[in-house]
Amino acid sequence: MPKFTGLKSNYYTGVVEDRNDPLHMGRVRVRIYGLHTDDKLKIASPDLAWSDVLMPTTAPSLSGLGLSPHGLVEGSTVMGFFRDEELMQDFVVIGSLFGRPSPQFKIPQNNPDNAVDRSPEHGFNDPRRPSVDDYADSVDKPKTGREYTLRGSLDKAPRGRPFLTAYNDGMGTEMNSMSMGETYPKKDYMGGAVKDDYGVLIETKPTLSDVNENAITGTSETYPNNVIEKLEGTSVKEPTRIGVAPTYPFNHMIESESGHVLEMDDTPEHERLHMYHRSGSRIEFLPKGDVTLKVANDNYEIILKDKKVLISGSADIELSNGNYNINSYKGMSDNGGNINLQAHGGDINLTTTDPDKAVIIKGKISLNGTAYD
Repeated sequence: MPKFTGLKSNYYTGVVEDRNDPLHMGRVRVRIYGLHTDDKLKIASPDLAWSDVLMPTTAPSLSGLGLSPHGLVEGSTVMGFFRDEELMQDFVVIGSLFGRPSPQFKIPQNNPDNAVDRSPEHGFNDPRRPSVDDYADSVDKPKTGREYTLRGSLDKAPRGRPFLTAYNDGMGTEMNSMSMGETYPKKDYMGGAVKDDYGVLIETKPTLSDVNENAITGTSETYPNNVIEKLEGTSVKEPTRIGVAPTYPFNHMIESESGHVLEMDDTPEHERLHMYHRSGSRIEFLPKGDVTLKVANDNYEIILKDKKVLISGSADIELSNGNYNINSYKGMSDNGGNINLQAHGGDINLTTTDPDKAVIIKGKISLNGTAYD
């Protein structure tokens, strides 16, 4: 039986190489350090055993309840234990580990010039290919005796946060997604090589850690989020995000592969909540209680019963284009279908600023009032 260093108990670390569990039970395939080789000619990714993932107590893991599946991806470094210590086939993942990834997954201490770059051809790496067809000529290809091969591919993976490009006519911008997903770790989270005066590789210097950089540097404003400026003659604009200063380790973030973000920012004096969609739509609760709701496309609000709105201050509704329609239908109620405008202690003004336009009223009209001096 192999001997392991480190913890003097049945705990090991490894790298997730597959998460597409055919039974949809949240299992992953893990290559274990000290047990498995990175030579995939000896043990390819599809030949690794499926491992259970231990979920937190906030996930019942029963009858479709709670959080499912887990958040592990190909390339995640995980820690766990074997339930069958002698056979070492029944591995249970108990958690994942942050790191500072480098472009090389293996750097021999005695010969750093022989560092091996990350590649799906080697174990302990994300094995996904551009398409499923690309597995046919790879070490992970389907073959006799291999019950299940890899089916995760970059063309079917989440695309990551879209980016903004200008229209050809220069009249605006549009959202575009990447053509396919990225391998993990992402290139932005890997640093470059550092060599000594003789050109010998001595270390790699990652620019980012696996912790979300937006939670560390407070750069959450870099999300695609075109600011709505005040238009001429209007009073409505997007508020300045005063007080937004997320600071590690107080900004608790969840960011998905496609770019959705949930932030619970506990930074002292800058506390806020933020829910962001990859398209740029978002809702944010700012430190002083201000709320911004921004919709990047059409907005629908459907209420199946009454709605009451109390505004202690002023309200402005402004259209930069299009019509504003208020329709009331009588329905089943004899009293329904009315539109009532009441000003208690103030005037009601209907004004069109275009001298060629008029206020048009169709149907009967009843006006009650006194002469206006």
